[in-house]
Amino acid sequence: MYLPEERLARVRASKAKWREQNRDATRAKAAEKRALPEYRERENEYHKALYRARRQALLDTGWRPRPVGRPRLRTPEEAAEIHRRGNRAYMRRRRARERARKALLEAEPAAAPEPVRSSDENALVFCLPMDKPILPSST
Repeated sequence: MYLPEERLARVRASKAKWREQNRDATRAKAAEKRALPEYRERENEYHKALYRARRQALLDTGWRPRPVGRPRLRTPEEAAEIHRRGNRAYMRRRRARERARKALLEAEPAAAPEPVRSSDENALVFCLPMDKPILPSST
């Protein structure tokens, strides 16, 4: 009779030999099984349940996840107010340009000025053919 250690070594060796001989067949069988839709569905459900259980355990300990989405620097109300402020400034400049244009037309109705962009991207300068540029008054 064999000693228990010898018997255990022989069993391990025979199992290793079987694994080596049948590696390709077992891999092919496992791949076929993984390709079945019901196998995938069952695995997905298992992993989803496992994820939910782990997440709930963390939530029960007091852990809070980070908020989902892009981090916001301002609240929606603050962002809307900043947007409105920019719109107000733009309309202020636009109305000033219109007032300057009207004043220029009233002063010299015969010569229609052509708008010309100045180096300041927000200032629109109206030029008469033989005159100096007239800048809109800032209000």
